[in-house]
Amino acid sequence: MNGRTPTADERRFMDKMGKLPCIACLLNGQHTTEISLHHIDGRTKPGAHFKILPLCVYHHQHSAPHEIRLRYPWLVPVHACGKVGGRAVFEQHNNTQSFLLELCHALIEKMDAGMTLTENV
Repeated sequence: MNGRTPTADERRFMDKMGKLPCIACLLNGQHTTEISLHHIDGRTKPGAHFKILPLCVYHHQHSAPHEIRLRYPWLVPVHACGKVGGRAVFEQHNNTQSFLLELCHALIEKMDAGMTLTENV
């Protein structure tokens, strides 16, 4: 990973985030467990590794095939892939990255309390 090495606290947080499903898919009623961590505000600033989202490949940086995007129009990458996606389009379909981060924090609190992701927040 390029950027600053995570602190011990950031690493623990990143490990918890890595156990969540894709937050954008979850918001749209899908459960995608194969994720990568997306940094919202770079990788070098203090606290940068606390500002991350668990995203699937199609929400992170690769465009889903056209026929899949027709069925799931919200399945666009936050990093533009050619003419598809980009932050503004991603947020138009999936809410803001700040909102998604807050949702992740709530889900981590549930996990820390021993609840499953299917129980109410």
